[in-house]
Amino acid sequence: MSSKYPPVKNSAYTFRVFLFAQADNQIQQTVTLAAGDFQSSGDGGTFGNLATLPSESPAGSGQILVSLSAGEMNYDEVTIRAIDAAGAEWHSAAFVIHTAGQTFDTVDTNIDSILADTGTDGVVVAPRTVEGAIDEIEALRLVLAALMGKATGGGTATVTFRNIGDTKDRIVLTVDSSGNRSAVTLDAS
Repeated sequence: MSSKYPPVKNSAYTFRVFLFAQADNQIQQTVTLAAGDFQSSGDGGTFGNLATLPSESPAGSGQILVSLSAGEMNYDEVTIRAIDAAGAEWHSAAFVIHTAGQTFDTVDTNIDSILADTGTDGVVVAPRTVEGAIDEIEALRLVLAALMGKATGGGTATVTFRNIGDTKDRIVLTVDSSGNRSAVTLDAS
């Protein structure tokens, strides 16, 4: 089944809602709907009746099928309000729909087409070198070890920083009595 999300601006859109009974706050089944019960507003404008009165579908299920026309969806933000005109059966409700230029399926299809057209489908972009022979991924491993990994040897001539998984020494420093580094061994693999 293709995606309906996000709802597309200026394209008809159908969705389902439930209304809750005023009597017991449970889902209202066998809902009575009348003209004016459901109204829409585009981009904060004036509310008007929906072109198609919502209906319970299937009958007796409590599921209200709301169908909006392309014209009713031709806004960046569509607000639907539901107010029981008779006033005694179900609670009022409101729904806000933010539209987009295309659905996720369309975006996915477009990306697949671009990758195929450019011959880059399945290509993994290699990390760039940050300094010397250390690339971006390796630099992050070293930074994580120094900031978040276990550290041992503080106050001694050898200070060691472990990787986050505590499976290897990432940084080993040889220091003098003042803490100045005289040798640094890195393992960013």
